[in-house]
Amino acid sequence: MLWVLVIFGPSLGVMGAADQNKLDERIRKLTDRFELIAGKSRTKIPSYVLRRAQGIVIFQEFEAGLLVGVRGGNGVALARDPKTGKWSLPSFIKTGKGSFGLQAGGHEISAVMVVFDSSVMRQLARARFKIGVNAAATGGPVGFEADTRVGLPPIVVYSNATGLFAGVSIEGGVLTPGNRANQRYYRMGGVTMYEILYEGTGAGTPTTQRLLETIGRYERD
Repeated sequence: MLWVLVIFGPSLGVMGAADQNKLDERIRKLTDRFELIAGKSRTKIPSYVLRRAQGIVIFQEFEAGLLVGVRGGNGVALARDPKTGKWSLPSFIKTGKGSFGLQAGGHEISAVMVVFDSSVMRQLARARFKIGVNAAATGGPVGFEADTRVGLPPIVVYSNATGLFAGVSIEGGVLTPGNRANQRYYRMGGVTMYEILYEGTGAGTPTTQRLLETIGRYERD
């Protein structure tokens, strides 16, 4: 039995490192998607929207059809600490089947979901969350000319999908905590999305730091 442990023991560490590298790359890509959406004139997220946010979800979905009938995808979520105003480390999420009702077509859609209600964000961190059922969402205001006096819904969504515009209702998307990915990335057995977002669990990496710095830059612009 001892020789089995000697042979296979190191491979487990290699597998753990490979998992972490793969998830690291996912965060890097999602950071790039956030920048692309937040900085593009057609989808630019106003800085006041980000400053008022209590949560941010960045996700990508695959195999979209004419009405964006989503088969699945992944992303990350962050929550703002109500005491310090700082963002948490990112937690991984999964997206499930659903339709965001956008006339887009294609094979991949990236989106940024901005959550203004902290109770909605806490609900999202604990269990399966369905947009339009657990909380309403609309396309968010864009650009520098957005009126800061206008009230905002619990959730606004910005996307690279054609046809998403301010005020359009969005329904059907399903988000669930990616706790297995969290455990692999942060190397903490049993860690949950809620603990990462609201209890300060986990240690940051250069990749998570880049994501936090990117969000902070767009908050200040």
